Amino acid sequence: MLSDLGIRPATALYLGAILICGALLLMRALFWLRQTHAQRTERLQKRRYLEAINTASPIDDPTATAKARGLESIDKHTTVTRRVVIPLVIGLMAILAALPFLGELPAALLSVMVGAITVFVGMAARPTVENAFAGLALAWSKQINIGDTVMLDELYGTVEDITVTHTTLRVWDWRRYVVPNSRMMQSNVINYSLNDRYLWACIEFWVSHDSDIEQVERLALQVPLGSPSFVDHEPPSFWLMDVKETGIQCWLAAWADTPSSAWNLKHDMRKALLKAFREHGIKTHGYRLEPDSARLLSPHPQPSSMTSQRPQSEDPSPDA
Repeated sequence: MLSDLGIRPATALYLGAILICGALLLMRALFWLRQTHAQRTERLQKRRYLEAINTASPIDDPTATAKARGLESIDKHTTVTRRVVIPLVIGLMAILAALPFLGELPAALLSVMVGAITVFVGMAARPTVENAFAGLALAWSKQINIGDTVMLDELYGTVEDITVTHTTLRVWDWRRYVVPNSRMMQSNVINYSLNDRYLWACIEFWVSHDSDIEQVERLALQVPLGSPSFVDHEPPSFWLMDVKETGIQCWLAAWADTPSSAWNLKHDMRKALLKAFREHGIKTHGYRLEPDSARLLSPHPQPSSMTSQRPQSEDPSPDA
């Protein structure tokens, strides 16, 4: 029967192998999609926070609303991915199955077909294909998930949606940035929600050379303890990082349990440091915060306010 159709036994075995491998690959892809959907849904439901910064929201329950949007996005992402993966596997099977019969086509027709496909994929569909494969890579790696707090270049926010072609970030001021998945793959992304539960909230400040470093360290280590965002996982840490002509560079770090708490903890530490320096007259960068006023006074005032005037010589009285 195969000989009547012009199909050799070796070709029939090849087509059978392609069919079996394609079916197994399709089953594996569908199983992976189902498993990924379940894992992302479970991870999102366990999240205690979904905001990069704690802000007053016009929504009654922003966390529940964000979770509902995230679950809807996961369902949509899984559906779209399934619609891409299934035709992709079937198309790959069709191409592999057609390879033994390409020799029967005229060389000119084959060249035209290959050229047309190459031009279409290389020019017209390149951005879409590139972003689609990047989206599949993001879904496969699971390094960035819906609900994660990330830093992409200068964008700090929460991953609100991941589709096949783009990712939506909700930044701290509630704006939405639609980022192509290819950029997500090529850029350096800091994921604050990956693996570790706690985060270091670290700030940098400077003091002048004549400051009492022991006093500065003692005051700095007390600053995080007054913040409600501080987590007493371990005591705060203080480091002298550099000494330059303009002053002494210091770092202060403490633990927080969420990215939004780390943001608030940094604010509280900066505010408390300024207050402590003002109360104790500690100089920063050659300036001093006066205890009784909020004015910045330089220890070396410029003589610009003191205008020099030449003494006026008295006119000689005329001879009588």
